[in-house]
Amino acid sequence: MPRFSYSAYDGSGRLRLGEVEAPALAAVLDRLRGEGLFPFETGEVTGVATTPWWRRELTFAKPIGRNGLQQVTRELATLLSAELPLDEALRLVVMQSPSGRMRTVMSKVLARVLDGDSLSAAMQTQGTEFPDYYVGILAAGEASGTLPAVFEDMARYLDKAAEIRARITSALIYPMVLVAAAIAAIALVLMVLVPALIPVFADAGTEPPLTLQLMLALHDIILVYWPAILGGIAVMLAVSRLALSDQTVKVARDRLLLRIPLIGSMITGTELARFARVLATLQRNGVPLLSALAIGQSLTRNASLRKALAGVAAKVKEGGGLSRPLAEAGVIPPLFVRLVSVGEETGQLDRMLTHIAGIYEVQIQRRIDTLMALLTPALTLIIGLGVGGLILSVMNAILSVNDMAFK
Repeated sequence: MPRFSYSAYDGSGRLRLGEVEAPALAAVLDRLRGEGLFPFETGEVTGVATTPWWRRELTFAKPIGRNGLQQVTRELATLLSAELPLDEALRLVVMQSPSGRMRTVMSKVLARVLDGDSLSAAMQTQGTEFPDYYVGILAAGEASGTLPAVFEDMARYLDKAAEIRARITSALIYPMVLVAAAIAAIALVLMVLVPALIPVFADAGTEPPLTLQLMLALHDIILVYWPAILGGIAVMLAVSRLALSDQTVKVARDRLLLRIPLIGSMITGTELARFARVLATLQRNGVPLLSALAIGQSLTRNASLRKALAGVAAKVKEGGGLSRPLAEAGVIPPLFVRLVSVGEETGQLDRMLTHIAGIYEVQIQRRIDTLMALLTPALTLIIGLGVGGLILSVMNAILSVNDMAFK
């Protein structure tokens, strides 16, 4: 008789795992329901493996990632706003999870919650699956009794972050295709067309043009020394990574990035929008300003800005408001500082920070559009001149062969 594995919840909400023998899957479901269990996953045990290979949990499986975190947050925000109990909301998330990894993680979270842990504590036990800032914000929401509102805030924040990432990614697709096409065209000319033309000049007893000789030399170098070239690239990447592990070098590099026209302002805007939105969420849910600054600072990817925000937190700790240390940091735009000052004066810092995040997110979108409007034609022109010049040199060489034939 076939054997089936199952995952189900009992009447008290506890997760039950096991195996039963039955003639068919329908009989398994009837038996489990008759025992007062609520199955959400069943499958036939086929010898060694109890689940298909593509659904087995691997020890080196990646975390649920940003997309998974966004999905879980949005689902819990919707379910908790509908006033479902937390355990029931978590059960529905587990049942609806399309990813085996996410289903496993959320099942463990549910089991810890049913054992009496808070949601933030249960998530904290899952290693790197849930970021520290995420767990900290949920803990604040649990302490203030505003967990549904916190999930709504976090869902909006993650949705905005995903929207910006998607916008940047889609904007970079066309330039990347252009670069890939240019590399393919250059490789075709160097590795196929040029070697095919050289014997023609040798048969005619004449020297090929200088440009063709240079391209042939480059072709020979690539063929002979490609292991050394790849090794050199690998060494440079390793040295760069090692150098960037030094905080001083990383800060210097990121400071230089911030000074690049247009790109620097876009990086600053992205970082400050994230910082303002997280800070607003934390303040709205009762997290002390110093703790909120520490979490917001940890989310900043640019090392130069992160160092500046660490200095801001140190000055706030000494006493005083937030706007003055921001102004003294030297890298925070005046608009950001002024609006924070207004928020402090009116006692509505969280609302003002949300407003600031919205302003900078709109600015980021406009700057991405501007950057792409400049980058795409510039890149097209540069690639066109480079590849066109290369092909023109080859065509001139071919025409010179024709001239020799007529002579």
